[in-house]
Amino acid sequence: MENSRNSSVDTFKFLAIGTVIIHHTRAFYYSYDQYGGHALLLLKYFFYAVRFGIPYFFISAGYFFGKSLQKGRPLGQLTRRYCGRLTQLFILWTIIYFFIPQNFNDEVIKFGYMRTLYWHFTSIHLHIWDFIRHHFITFLFTGSRGHLWFFPAYITGILILSLFLFLKKEKYLIVFGLILYFVSLLGRSYKEFPIGFDPGFEIFYGPFISTFFIAIGLRFSRIDFSARKNHVIVLGFILIFTGLIVQFAENWFLFKYYKMVPEHAFLAGMIPLGIGIFLLSMGYQNLGKSTIFPYLGRYTLGVFVLHEMFISMLKPVRCYFEPVTWDIAFPVIVFLLSLLTTMLLVRSPIGRILVKQQ
Repeated sequence: MENSRNSSVDTFKFLAIGTVIIHHTRAFYYSYDQYGGHALLLLKYFFYAVRFGIPYFFISAGYFFGKSLQKGRPLGQLTRRYCGRLTQLFILWTIIYFFIPQNFNDEVIKFGYMRTLYWHFTSIHLHIWDFIRHHFITFLFTGSRGHLWFFPAYITGILILSLFLFLKKEKYLIVFGLILYFVSLLGRSYKEFPIGFDPGFEIFYGPFISTFFIAIGLRFSRIDFSARKNHVIVLGFILIFTGLIVQFAENWFLFKYYKMVPEHAFLAGMIPLGIGIFLLSMGYQNLGKSTIFPYLGRYTLGVFVLHEMFISMLKPVRCYFEPVTWDIAFPVIVFLLSLLTTMLLVRSPIGRILVKQQ
């Protein structure tokens, strides 16, 4: 929503969307399932642990929201601008993904692409009604595809931030966000813990994950990082290392004592990891300046909304590849197809509505 980004922010956006795609393509899960072994297990959990993309996006959102406020933009106007555009994107992509089968993998192997698409299109009204009727809360917070949860989470996080600012209670915002975050942990990753619980829905949707990171970003927008670059960089690396170690420890603990593998859930270690990555982007403000990465980072939104479509479409061809080859090539191909499609879409006014944030 803000154009005055340094090259480092866009470079890290490029890296961040890469971690999202690697996670969603389940890098090295296929290889480990086929061959086993400690090396593949380590690769599998390493790429799971470094998925800093979503926290980084939320912290950046809060940071640039705060910078816009410092430029004198009215709070109400800025909130409407952010939430209006995000709501538009959420509705449009929810409609689009209703037309893309989620079970491409099994159906295409049996019947082929064209027949699968035909059956899906002729019964799409039944798919829509059945999904909304049986998963109404999930539908409100994710739309028609899982990764779209990012938009309602972004919207609700911004609304909560704006409410606290309007009420002049900003000093409580980070604490409130942290409470929401740990409630989500107890309702998902740690639900088998003695104080955990089963909420009956995916509790990391909505404001539970986003609010804390957006609040941190708002606080960072008031800090002059250029005056203390070396300290920021050192602290960033310390937090990243800490976040990775904590996540590995959490995974070990949850599996050893509760037989849980929180593959798609957030953990406590995500907090220092996400903050550490953002601090590096503030410390290395010219990182990637002479490379193509800042340019590619500007297409992050388009890559994000499109990548699940290509994941669904390409899964059926996995059987034609060796597992290790597939695990390396699949995320790269998904990223390139999403990026090229985004570049084509931004060339037209209608396409820009679908893939441009502003």
